[in-house]
Amino acid sequence: MNFKKKHLSYLSILLISLYCFPSQSSAAFLGNVKIQKLYGNTSILFGVNHAPNDVCSYFGRHFKLDATTEGGKNMLSILLAAHISNKDVDVWYSASSAPNTDETNGCTNGGSIADVISIGFAT
Repeated sequence: MNFKKKHLSYLSILLISLYCFPSQSSAAFLGNVKIQKLYGNTSILFGVNHAPNDVCSYFGRHFKLDATTEGGKNMLSILLAAHISNKDVDVWYSASSAPNTDETNGCTNGGSIADVISIGFAT
């Protein structure tokens, strides 16, 4: 494969990847927070020490992730490692459909709690 064709192939792969996979650019971001109230089964719910205004609170839990997927299992591993080592995390998420509510007035663990898109150790 010559140089030009090789680079066009790489460019094509990059463009397809950007088109097919969701970006974190449309997600809300919360940085440098501590994990609190970690609870779960197939869905993992957790709270943070400084919740943003665009999430709700379900018994002190602000975010959820699906632990049945590979991505969810990876994020759960990061959450557990951060919690055990007392490290802060950064969270990318979709805002709640019932912000500034709690379990008594609209926040549910099913539909309104904020969904985690990505999570990582804060620097």
